[in-house]
Amino acid sequence: MLDKLPHNWLFWALVAAVLTSVWNVLLMITPKNITNRPEIKFVYVRLILIVGGILSFISLFIPGLSPSLKDINIIVEHSSLLFFMFQSLILLLYQAALLFAYSLGGPSAAVIINTNVVIVKLFYNHLVGQSTSFINWILLIGFFIYSISLTIAEKGIPKNFHLPTS
Repeated sequence: MLDKLPHNWLFWALVAAVLTSVWNVLLMITPKNITNRPEIKFVYVRLILIVGGILSFISLFIPGLSPSLKDINIIVEHSSLLFFMFQSLILLLYQAALLFAYSLGGPSAAVIINTNVVIVKLFYNHLVGQSTSFINWILLIGFFIYSISLTIAEKGIPKNFHLPTS
């Protein structure tokens, strides 16, 4: 079943963009009695991840989705438990941060969050030892400024925002 899925990065990028949008909207419409206290937000996100983990575990036993023993061995051989735990922690913190941001900022938070493309591009280039070209710098800076401007145009500058002074 899985071997019949498209092996095209653009297809999966578009699917990921749509699912990310749906997920973000779902977080934005989380009931107010859940999003009005930080400790409840954090529990809510953890419960979502637990249910997702249970569904993921069950999917290991569904014919057509279940991995072969060879596939599991490849993952075990080429992964470290520490890295796996680090990724899980980042996922938990990321999802909690999303819920906090969306419950406080709504769609404006999404604009700021989407500036992550700048960080991803720069971090990836650093990891693979690739320099960032001048054109890429201009595009990244332009996207960042556009995102901040769009947010300020929609929400205004937050009252508690102050530029550092020397």
